[in-house]
Amino acid sequence: MRSCRDEAGLSAAWVVALVPLVIVAWADNIYRAAAAGAHPDLWGPKIRAAAARMLLWSVALATALTLPIATVVYALTGVQP
Repeated sequence: MRSCRDEAGLSAAWVVALVPLVIVAWADNIYRAAAAGAHPDLWGPKIRAAAARMLLWSVALATALTLPIATVVYALTGVQP
């Protein structure tokens, strides 16, 4: 991440951070659909869907808490990444 930011700039760091978020959101959608269509007695699809949702929330929170703060610090201080 640091080399991407140093060589390509802050916008590339945003892209690198948002790609995993999109992939996890896509996987969450797939696992939620599989759990919705599965037999009610099967726990596997429900557990996978819950794990995917928890992973999605953790990636979303990490992205939302880290990158905007770093961007604001760079903008206010004038530090070049």
